[in-house]
Amino acid sequence: MLAQNLQLDNEGIWREFSGSETPDKVIPGQVNSKITAFQRCLLIQVFRPDKLETAMHNFIKEAFNGETIHATTFSLSNLYKSDSTSAEPILFIISPGSDPSAELQAFAEQTIGRNGYHELAMGGGQNEIAIETLKEAAAKGEWVCLKNLHLVTPWLTVLEKEFKMLTPHKNFRLWLTSEPHVKFPSILLQSSLKITYETPPGVKNNLQRTLQYVMPKPGES
Repeated sequence: MLAQNLQLDNEGIWREFSGSETPDKVIPGQVNSKITAFQRCLLIQVFRPDKLETAMHNFIKEAFNGETIHATTFSLSNLYKSDSTSAEPILFIISPGSDPSAELQAFAEQTIGRNGYHELAMGGGQNEIAIETLKEAAAKGEWVCLKNLHLVTPWLTVLEKEFKMLTPHKNFRLWLTSEPHVKFPSILLQSSLKITYETPPGVKNNLQRTLQYVMPKPGES
């Protein structure tokens, strides 16, 4: 029954949904009226996972009759200390317009210093430079961030093989960012620590995320 209600074979009614920044708000009316709020979230999870965080926020807000909710601010520090290792890439799955690199750079400067962090935007002939930077950073225990891997999907098998050949220093970290892409290698995807990243809803949440990396900690000047 659900599959019939979705009318997925009707491409015309889903065109706006596929490109919208707020897909949960533009589900076709003839479909939206026949599915529950939770089923809308499932729809977003399957077809627009880049917007799942916002859809879940709206679902919970609706469930609580419009009350504003305050999610725990995403913390790179907690991710780094609790979940990451030198042997596992950290992959940010991003949506258009969202970019964790500014937060990551600020966090890296606090953690390992400006000179220990190397960032490359892929897609402009940086492939060989990326591999050399990766090898040097792994040996020294530094960090590397390779951005926009969806622009170089044919090359990602090379990156995967080179990464597996490393014997990295315990402090080494490889950070990756990519928009969802059907040709992203499944092995690299499965072997990475995956984080869905999008701009948090609301001005307050955005400021909280930004200030945690620029405000001095207690005892610091």
